[in-house]
Amino acid sequence: PEILPDYYLALERIDKAIRNEEKILVWGHEDLDGITATVLVYNILKDLRANVSYYIPPKHKKKYGLNLEDLELFKNQGLDLVIMVDSGTTNILEIKEAKEKKVDVIVIDHHEVLEDLPPAIAVINPKRKDSSYPFRELAGVGVVLKFLLGMVKELMDISTEEFFSCKNDLFFLACLGTIADRVPLIFENRVIVTLGIKTFDNLNRAFKKPILNILEKRKFNVTNFIIFLLPIFANSDGNKGVKFFITKDEKEADEIFKEFENRSQKWQEDAKRSLEIAEAIKIISDKIIIVKSDELALGCLGYVAGKLTEKYHLPAMVIGRVDGKRYVGECRCDEENSILEILKINKEYLIDYGGHKKACGFSIASEKLENFIKKVIKDVEKLFTNIKTNSFTHFYEGILEINDTNRNLLSFLPPFGEGNPPPILLAPKAKEGKDLIYTIDEDNNIIVKDVL
Repeated sequence: PEILPDYYLALERIDKAIRNEEKILVWGHEDLDGITATVLVYNILKDLRANVSYYIPPKHKKKYGLNLEDLELFKNQGLDLVIMVDSGTTNILEIKEAKEKKVDVIVIDHHEVLEDLPPAIAVINPKRKDSSYPFRELAGVGVVLKFLLGMVKELMDISTEEFFSCKNDLFFLACLGTIADRVPLIFENRVIVTLGIKTFDNLNRAFKKPILNILEKRKFNVTNFIIFLLPIFANSDGNKGVKFFITKDEKEADEIFKEFENRSQKWQEDAKRSLEIAEAIKIISDKIIIVKSDELALGCLGYVAGKLTEKYHLPAMVIGRVDGKRYVGECRCDEENSILEILKINKEYLIDYGGHKKACGFSIASEKLENFIKKVIKDVEKLFTNIKTNSFTHFYEGILEINDTNRNLLSFLPPFGEGNPPPILLAPKAKEGKDLIYTIDEDNNIIVKDVL
């Protein structure tokens, strides 16, 4: 952890805040990566007897990251230090304003560094150009976890092993956020997810009960449950999401989870309708799909963009209206190109923007939208290369001989996800109903469940 950029600067400032009983606010992001990152920092600071609270701005209603309106409210309540998680790298002006208001800011983030660094006390981000940290692809919660491991060792003088023996929920929460943010499941991310799944059985937290109910009801294993959980949190109240993970009351956790399940059902209906709208009105150029509609559900824009990219093998930009003055958009792209770079080129049109090469978002004033779309299409046509619009050819990566040895070897391949997809294996001697257990999904893909 100590080779993370600005590690010691952040450590010293947090230590000072705890000793002086300063008011600390953990400022999170509304997705599951941001929610779990917020929970980790809040819980550890509580253990260190810090005067700490948390806040996650409502999605689409507030500016991405730090917003001055809310900051002013917290400043009037005596705020001294903001710790931003899973956001903050692009909030240059807002952090400058916070500094002028005598509020210190620490940023712990993993999003791309687009311009200069903000004038924070510390900016812990492995994607900084001057970072010597060997792995750039941690999720936001992964960066937080690494920093906290170092912090508790320094401030509490306990080893990592001792720490996890009494805080065994940290890896599970980090596992949730890591899978949710679709970072590559390689190197440290693979370790975080693997350990997170393994520690679930030993958890002693209120949020475990509703999770166990789902596992038993739907016959899920923990990995499948995590995938099931993602849409439940996709359009949830971020602050309630934090409450779900920190409450010690099983009844409260159960009530929150039921509320999220109801919201999830509504989200799935909205997502289906929004995708149908998008398919009907999409504009497809040679190298990008553009969808703009006032009828799209704002919480489903990223889902729709992802589905269009997956189906047509083209970058997609899906734009919905917030109100009469502002639109927001979500973009998805393939490995070969950076849709984030297109936003950066056109930043003069935008209120704000940020994210990753393959998945990013923005907000824009209504009167600038038409010219922005024209410019985006032009820039993509000029800059994007290696666009593969043809359907993928199915291929296999190896031949699988059905035997006990290979069955055991297959168990070492998960967890699957971004950067570690399930392999496609040919089993030429397999017999239907005897050697393989499989299902067929809605796209007629065969999903192997087990090898007998």
